[in-house]
Amino acid sequence: MPTIHAAIIKTSEFIATPEIEAEPDTKTEIEAWLAGLRVNRLQTGWKNWLTTWSGNCSEFGRAHTEIILTADGKDVYALSELHPATISLRPSTDRYSVEVVQFNALAAQPIVLNPLLMLNAVHNVQGDDPNGTSLLWGMPFVAEIIVKITRNL
Repeated sequence: MPTIHAAIIKTSEFIATPEIEAEPDTKTEIEAWLAGLRVNRLQTGWKNWLTTWSGNCSEFGRAHTEIILTADGKDVYALSELHPATISLRPSTDRYSVEVVQFNALAAQPIVLNPLLMLNAVHNVQGDDPNGTSLLWGMPFVAEIIVKITRNL
């Protein structure tokens, strides 16, 4: 599995960072802000965040990021990627949409995360399951094919 995990990380690193299109002064200002953005508690720059985000989406079938605001609530302070294993999608009271909740070892009940401060992505939703599908979903089948090809060489 380490080889597959490394492949997912490399794939995430190859995903291009979106290009900012704006007037030169505005573009410079936005790019500087994105380059200095605090991400994932220990990193800086939205490219680092994008690599983690796309890696989680590929590996787990979904990715969740919490937007952390400044103390005055007027600007983005940081982006914090939340590990998909701590996140659950719970049906909301309208029985159609879902609430994003986080399980915490210190809290008895899951914490409902503010949907206005969440960035959520799912990969390859199947049927009525909103959780998405990991790229690893088909691995047993692929592994069987690789073994058969290797034995026949």
